Amino acid sequence: ALRRRVARRIEQWIDEAVSRADGPTTVSPSARTVIACGVLQVIDQHLHAGRVRQLRGMADDLATWAASYETSSPLPAHRPLGEPPPPAPQHRPLPLPRGHQKLPRSFVDRYQRERILRAVTDLAAYDGYAGVTVPEIVASARISNKTFYDHFPDKHTAFLAAYDEEFASLFAASWAAAAGHSEWTDAVRDGIAAWVEHLAADPAKARFGLIDVL
Repeated sequence: ALRRRVARRIEQWIDEAVSRADGPTTVSPSARTVIACGVLQVIDQHLHAGRVRQLRGMADDLATWAASYETSSPLPAHRPLGEPPPPAPQHRPLPLPRGHQKLPRSFVDRYQRERILRAVTDLAAYDGYAGVTVPEIVASARISNKTFYDHFPDKHTAFLAAYDEEFASLFAASWAAAAGHSEWTDAVRDGIAAWVEHLAADPAKARFGLIDVL
């Protein structure tokens, strides 16, 4: 809560500076938020590294960086992002077909692993990391205790694997959207659009990747 109040105060400083500027100028609300969070991140890095005395000298650099977002009018979006995505489906793992012992072992292992990771993500959306137990993961994934421990030695390892897979999926979506552009502004715009669309399509994974993993 304190961090949010500090961020809002930084945004207010930006608004006050813009109001005193000569000529028509503005900083969009999204840009103000980016600046405020960026300033706090720089402060965090210096504090953790023990470089507190250097912060005073960062003021001019940070102010110059913030001023780079100033414009005579907010830039229009290149393309509409479309309608909001439909609600994420309820992920209920389907059982393996009868006679699954005839399926390739690699297929069964991969399918079981996916069920475990999906259960970890869904449960964390409600209870967070601390509230999730291995028995709950086993029940949600509809597997046995032995199957869980065949794949992961403990809950922590399963959480890290779920995060790694989600980050890889998110990175791939952003990279694919950005890679087709020669202009960096187009690449950044479409990469960020793909990033937020990917998160919005599955709120449980978004919460897991941005909140619970911490």
